Parts: sequence; C-alpha cells; structure tokens
Amino acid sequence: MPDHEGVNETVLIPEQSNRTNLNFVCGVISVLGQFNWYNNHGIQMPIFQIRMNVEELPLLNLIQSATGLTETPRVYKLHNRKFAQLVVRRLSSIQKLIDALEQCLIGPKALVFSAWRDKYYQKMLKPLYSNVSRETS
Repeated sequence: MPDHEGVNETVLIPEQSNRTNLNFVCGVISVLGQFNWYNNHGIQMPIFQIRMNVEELPLLNLIQSATGLTETPRVYKLHNRKFAQLVVRRLSSIQKLIDALEQCLIGPKALVFSAWRDKYYQKMLKPLYSNVSRETS
C-alpha cells in the first residue's frame, strides 16, 4: 500500500470474520455511502462512492475487501485538504456490491439502495429482453 503523507498505515480494526466485517461495513455505508447515476455519452450508468478523511484510508480498504471489489480507494487533494475515496463504476463490481449489501443496510440508506438496485436491474435487463423479443418476431 502506498505511503501517504499524514496517513497512519496501521489498521486499527481487529481481525474478525468476514461476516462481522461485512456487518460493520454495512453500518459505515448506511451512513456515508452514496448510490447515484452518472451520464456516460447519453446512457445513465450506476455509480457507488464513499469519501472519508484521508486518515480513514484503512477503513476504505476494509470496505473494498469485505465487499469483494476490485477497485481500490484513492487519495485526492482538493482545496488544500486530502481525502480518500472509493468509487465503483464497473458493472461487474456494481453487481458484487449489490450482492454484498443485499439485506444488510439500515435506515434511510436501505431505501435509497433498494431504489438504486431496482433501477439498475431494470436498466441492465431491458436491453436483454428487447433483443429477445426482436429475435422471436
């Protein structure tokens, strides 16, 4: 892991089972995670992101490993402030994230996630079904 100025690389999260880590991660995502859509050449695509103080980089690494994502958290500098951010755009990773977070988010974020997930499935399955109906016609 690269060394970032002012970031303590020591992970203070105790070693626990994957399920315990995932429950912890779901709690963090319930508070700080963002489930959104972005426009990619006229096509709406799903995006997940979570941003924290740069000192929380080990926590973002835990989120990445507990959910099985291939994307890695990055450190950015904006207006002389450093922050760490995990951004997920790849559809295979979005699917991994949906599978990992299913039934574990709490509070208002669970409702946001459900709507985002449902829209994802509608948008991703729609082209498949339209191709099938054209072939059978």
